[in-house]
Amino acid sequence: MSFPLTVGGREIPDPPSLATLVRMDAGAASGQVVPGKRPAEWVADLVADGALEQRLAVGLAAALIQHPAAETVCEGARLAVALGEPVLGRVILRALDAHDTGLLLGTDPADPAASVEDVLLRGGVALAELSDDAVRGALLERLRHAGLPGLEVAVLARWSTPEELRQWLPAVLAEALTEAGVAALADRLAVGDEGAEVVEHALADAPDAAARIRARGTSPT
Repeated sequence: MSFPLTVGGREIPDPPSLATLVRMDAGAASGQVVPGKRPAEWVADLVADGALEQRLAVGLAAALIQHPAAETVCEGARLAVALGEPVLGRVILRALDAHDTGLLLGTDPADPAASVEDVLLRGGVALAELSDDAVRGALLERLRHAGLPGLEVAVLARWSTPEELRQWLPAVLAEALTEAGVAALADRLAVGDEGAEVVEHALADAPDAAARIRARGTSPT
């Protein structure tokens, strides 16, 4: 049983009322329903506590992602990641194609340094079927154009083919690697496959990155 719900002292009689409350609390001044928590957090808490059915939360996340407002798209993507539902990865990828450029370049109310596109791409990396060549290829191109090398290297290191590594990795290495990126590339090198050979070749032109990976116990040539 999901409804009626009580959240933050408010009674929510039905799914439309829940969606309305989430939209109201999804802006920059979030935390009006549950102090200190954005809607993605308190909705995920409802699911974890058994108060809200997972399928209803998934439907809510999908609706938010498709709603043409920056605050709802971003909150929907965060909720999708919190729920960990792979089907929402496909919804996120469709939203990246469906929403207009002006919306995608809008600011995430929760993080003025991030765009709506950034939030969707983070969700895509977390939930999309990255073993699918077409899905991964389209996502890698978007990540490069969006300037998100930290996400890009995570996809490249774990999932990409040697051809993709040849195409995208040199540009990633031209930028500062995060510690997570260093770890991801070290793990790929440890695999010892053709992709690892491509990584080693690219690192020959990136001595700083090579040194950081070597410090983790991996010795690229």
